[in-house]
Amino acid sequence: MNTADPIEFVVAALGGPKAAAVAGRRGTCLISFGLLDPTAWHALHDTRRHAAQGTPPGPGSRKDSYLVTSLHLLGEDEDPHGDAARDATGHLVLSLLAFAADTAAARPASAGQLGPEEPVGTRDDLLARITTLEEAGVDELIVQPVIDPPTEMALLAKLLT
Repeated sequence: MNTADPIEFVVAALGGPKAAAVAGRRGTCLISFGLLDPTAWHALHDTRRHAAQGTPPGPGSRKDSYLVTSLHLLGEDEDPHGDAARDATGHLVLSLLAFAADTAAARPASAGQLGPEEPVGTRDDLLARITTLEEAGVDELIVQPVIDPPTEMALLAKLLT
């Protein structure tokens, strides 16, 4: 066990500006689960930047942003709502729906609705979404393959090369 190196502090923000503000004040990374909306990422980064004003960066402070998601690259003529797409991304969608249901009472009616962004698409669709997320400040995707991890990761590696 390594007890000598400092532990990196990361703030999880499931689309929440309060968590992004904490990340800004602490000079830490930001991680979100399933937040595929670039507008929301811009808002999180703006909140983090605003909260960081006047706070000197600590040693080793980082401002990376991570997105935990699933992706499914559609095969030729594959139904984007078919079994393969649902099997590959359903765990993420169900987790987000459970989160939305659990936190609905604490939010205004208009907040936290699932957007039209999907982790399913053709090569061009997914590359465009990834590029848009990168432009919104997402530094790294953390993909959760579930059905056949080696095959899914090989397809995603092919997508990104």
